[in-house]
Amino acid sequence: MEDVYFESVDSYEDEPGPKDQRTLGAAALERPLRSLPLRKALCLEESRPTIDAILLMRKHKMGSVLITRDGVLSGIFTERDVLNQLALG
Repeated sequence: MEDVYFESVDSYEDEPGPKDQRTLGAAALERPLRSLPLRKALCLEESRPTIDAILLMRKHKMGSVLITRDGVLSGIFTERDVLNQLALG
């Protein structure tokens, strides 16, 4: 299994793209995450079948499930992963 990759982002100043305040509501992008109405995360142990993750996302109308191994975060499963699995057969 691949190593888990985490990246800390200090600022988006060096990101490519428009910097104009009118673009993408730049002021809103500066707000701290704690100020947003964050939803509780869905979590499943990695030993559970894929269908459990799909049904859980559908039930809660969410697009991702955090995957854990022995209670420790080990990855994320998303709607895109579902589509890729279907496309690959």
